[in-house]
Amino acid sequence: MAKNFVRWMTRGGVTGWVCLLLVLVTRGAGAGAAAEPDGSAAFFAAEKVARIEIEMAAEALPVLRRDPHEYVRATLREGGAVFKEVGVHLKGGLGTFQSVDEKPSFTLNFDKFTKEQKFHGMDKVHLNNAAEDDSLLMEYLAADLFRAAGVPCPRVTQARVSLNGRDLGMYVFKEGFDGTFLQRHFQSSDGGFYDPGLSHDINELKPKASRTGAKTTGDLKALWDAAHEANLTVRLRRMGETLDVERFVTFIAMEALVGHDDGYMVNRNNYRIYFDPQLKRFVFMPTGMDQVFAEECPFYPNGVGVLAQTLVEVPEGKRRYEARMVELFQTVWSVPELEKTIDRVQRQVRTVLGPAEIAAHAKAVGNLKEMIRTQTRRIEEQVAAIKRGRAGKVGKKKK
Repeated sequence: MAKNFVRWMTRGGVTGWVCLLLVLVTRGAGAGAAAEPDGSAAFFAAEKVARIEIEMAAEALPVLRRDPHEYVRATLREGGAVFKEVGVHLKGGLGTFQSVDEKPSFTLNFDKFTKEQKFHGMDKVHLNNAAEDDSLLMEYLAADLFRAAGVPCPRVTQARVSLNGRDLGMYVFKEGFDGTFLQRHFQSSDGGFYDPGLSHDINELKPKASRTGAKTTGDLKALWDAAHEANLTVRLRRMGETLDVERFVTFIAMEALVGHDDGYMVNRNNYRIYFDPQLKRFVFMPTGMDQVFAEECPFYPNGVGVLAQTLVEVPEGKRRYEARMVELFQTVWSVPELEKTIDRVQRQVRTVLGPAEIAAHAKAVGNLKEMIRTQTRRIEEQVAAIKRGRAGKVGKKKK
């Protein structure tokens, strides 16, 4: 048992042991919650590519052609297990969406039509077609780094997927922001959950309809108003009354470090918010990290993500942001460990690829490693500038 635990902890290289320490010390990350309430850790620690077969009735396909976001019923097979009456709809945005007749991305909701049915302890999972990440590893690595920093983030692995017997190829498998995810990361899963959709800031959000039974949803308007407090000496204090400022600073610092240029800070996109009923604070979480390690991603807010912008306009907020960026680079970022993880996953993926696929994947992995090295050099320059007191300026607010 101890041996298996060590294998699980070392699965993600440098991030495993750091995650353990942060789970023990980070607020809301498990002080009153079970460390693994759903048993899903074994699935992500399996060190093999999942084989997933989806079967839909013929009449389900026209439904998805007409409305890709409408749930249809399907049967799913994986590892000898059969899951019936699984709710399935398509997903994806600009650049990633593909029709059911191509290589679609899927959302799989296991208890949509069958009460309490779960997939390795999870209610909802996603199969992303990796249309913008041939390495299959960008979200995998970025998510590991965010969790190592103490920010709740879905776990990721890889899967080979077929639909009605048609091999669709390799996918990125990702757990959903469901109730079991919230139970794993927070002391209570009864808070409001917010999905901003495409490029919306917090002033436009409402709690997700499926969680309207939440005991408390929080007051995003109060946070928005606090962020616009004209008196800089009280702005940070007011924001801290409704926002977990410490974790938010970590969240935007990690977005900058991993080069998430389609995240909240620089594009108010690809993020989720949970109102933690125990802390009575909002917590930001990343998603959609299939285009990270981007050189064009700035290290400072550019005026798009309002909370990030207004926080670093406060001198103390900027100081804390820069200090956290330096600290995270020194504690969770390690190129050798990242490359070790990449090599391990590449070996796993090769076992289910054909010769041409192996060559293409090897090229994508090589490009990814070079992107990480380039990003590391950029961060080193930024950290040096911060230490000299000559770091870049915060961008201007955008109208």
